[in-house]
Amino acid sequence: MLVVAAVSIFPLVILPFIASAKSTAETPFRLTTEIWSAISSGQLYIYSFSLFGTIIWLCVEDVSQKTFAPRKYFVIAAILSAFLCLLVYSADPTLSKPINPVLVRISIWIYAIYLAMYHALLVFKMLRAPGIDETVEGNVDRLIRTSRRNRGREND
Repeated sequence: MLVVAAVSIFPLVILPFIASAKSTAETPFRLTTEIWSAISSGQLYIYSFSLFGTIIWLCVEDVSQKTFAPRKYFVIAAILSAFLCLLVYSADPTLSKPINPVLVRISIWIYAIYLAMYHALLVFKMLRAPGIDETVEGNVDRLIRTSRRNRGREND
């Protein structure tokens, strides 16, 4: 998950270095100012939206054949968040003007929620369903133990 978080916001992280390379030598290097300027103009919505396809794919694909009840709620949350991302992007496709501070906070929350959903879905996908042999062996062992306990009670 850390790799996904790092890769998905990598352009945001290198933005100050690109701005520094384009500016004159007298201009000071401002790491946090450049990043916060990009976030306050709504660019975090774009980075959140980049996780949308993967989240939907993890919600729909179910190789484990195990039910995961939150899956349908994750799909709904991801789609609603994606609509908000598209609305912000359609209001200013260049994402060059600062947006409302409430929308900036919402973008941070959406990104955090998308990362949490991605992590939960990925962890659940990696859980291995027990094979038929393991299930049968476990049930046979349990029946044998139960039978031995019951026979021990009958002898008393």
